[in-house]
Amino acid sequence: MNLRDESFYYLARIFKRKTLQVKREKEWYSQLHKHKCIFIHIPKTAGVSVSVSLLGSGIANMPALYYKVLLGKGTFNQYFKFAFVRNPFARLVSAYEFLQGGGGGHYDEKIVSIIKPYKSFESFVMEYLNQNTIKASRYFRPQHYFVCDSNGKIIINYLGHFEELEKDYEFIRNKIGTGEPLKKLNVTKNKRMLIEEYYFNDKIKQKVISLYNKDFELFGYSKETSSPTLF
Repeated sequence: MNLRDESFYYLARIFKRKTLQVKREKEWYSQLHKHKCIFIHIPKTAGVSVSVSLLGSGIANMPALYYKVLLGKGTFNQYFKFAFVRNPFARLVSAYEFLQGGGGGHYDEKIVSIIKPYKSFESFVMEYLNQNTIKASRYFRPQHYFVCDSNGKIIINYLGHFEELEKDYEFIRNKIGTGEPLKKLNVTKNKRMLIEEYYFNDKIKQKVISLYNKDFELFGYSKETSSPTLF
């Protein structure tokens, strides 16, 4: 399945789950119009901290393509669109530890029940992760799906980086003219291990690279595990 087909598949799942009208009744929807911006919230990239600090409300994890339908092409093209991305090595560890710790409540019960039995990061990567399972949960879905069109082209205006969170947040805050100083919310509780302790052998590392290769290349992240900020 190519990116175009997968994009439409992802949109179909969203439309089936909730209608556009339900989304338009959410508090964050009015905030987007008020400030003429669109925040693409990629899971485990400090999105809760950014959305609450900037817009006063959490925002669901929806791709740019969905907003294009939700808001209409004209509004989508006019508004300032932004997202935060993160080193794929670190983002995957954060997602794993977050779900091992129970996730975000009842909405995550199903995926938590799937991930909990994998008591080590190694078993999770080597036994569970594959091209199909990374698409089954928002936590593991490659980041480029959130910010690209069906041809794999980035369709948002600004990409902030988790590794430079405060600086990039302040740029966005000044750009749209709203928001408070950045709060630290929904931080993953973790074992405080070094990144190398999760990727302690080449098999784990190479499998993650193969699954998230486009994220590494599109967002300019090194395929070495010595530098990412974990949590």
